[in-house]
Order: sequence, then structure tokens, then C-alpha cells
Amino acid sequence: MSEAAFENLEQTFGPGYHDKLTSLDKPLTDEEKRAVLEREDHGVTDPVKQTEYETRDEFKKKQNNFYVHFSAPEPGVMVNNTYKARRAFQRFELLYPEMASRMIGRYGQNSPFSEQEWQDLFDAYQKMTKLVDKKDEGVVAEIRQGDSEDQLTRYLCG
Repeated sequence: MSEAAFENLEQTFGPGYHDKLTSLDKPLTDEEKRAVLEREDHGVTDPVKQTEYETRDEFKKKQNNFYVHFSAPEPGVMVNNTYKARRAFQRFELLYPEMASRMIGRYGQNSPFSEQEWQDLFDAYQKMTKLVDKKDEGVVAEIRQGDSEDQLTRYLCG
């Protein structure tokens, strides 16, 4: 699914959009994909601690836009595609392909989520929090824009 998001971004911004929009993560290289699948740290050498939610209800109240990772990619809708382009999401898709494919396209901005859908989002968030690296382009861009360490803890939900 990340490949579709990258294709949509290229359609929206044109070839070489990474050179123009350096805050967007690039697709993982084959070597990086192997690291995700084979290394204990999943290729995350400098993890960025994310906000921890004790319960699904707490997550439900404070998650903001995390669900966008699982909305359907749409040409011309930048936010749907940029969330899927995030390296943490790319790592998640590689590590949990069945979960990702089951969830992608089930979440929309105005649709109410069932309790099971909230549980799936909470479970996905718990897994994805371990996959954010300080050297990912999107995180680097947030730091460049002046985000503090505290603000970076909301990277997945921003």
C-alpha cells in the first residue's frame, strides 16, 4: 500500500517531488527493508519515544489523526498519502502485513469507528510507536521546524 501512496504523491507533485518536499519520507531501500525484517531493532537505531496510552479509551480520546495511516490513499489528497509514506508506517507494513492490509481503507474522516476498529487502531499504534527513528526524513523535518522532544512524542498522531 505504501507504493500506491508514493505513486499518488508523484502524481500530485510530479517526478522528483522528494527534491522539492524534503520533509516527506522516501521509500525504504531494499537494504533497509532487510534490516526491518531481519534485525532485532527493525532498522530503528535512534528511536523517538512516542506518547504512551494506558488504555484504548485514553487513546481514543487523544489519538488525533493516527487513523489517517489507514485511510484509503487518494490522488491529490496529500495527508492520506504522506502518512502512509512515513517510514514508521512502511516498517509497520513490512512487519505486520496482514494487519495492515486488513486495516487500510477501513477508516475515513467522518465515519464512526466500531469498538473493534478502535481496538485495531490502538494495537497498531502500540506496534508503530517502536518504529519511529530520529533519522527518518519526516522526523528530521519536524526537528528542523523547531519541534521539541516533547512535540516529537506526538509524531504518529500529529
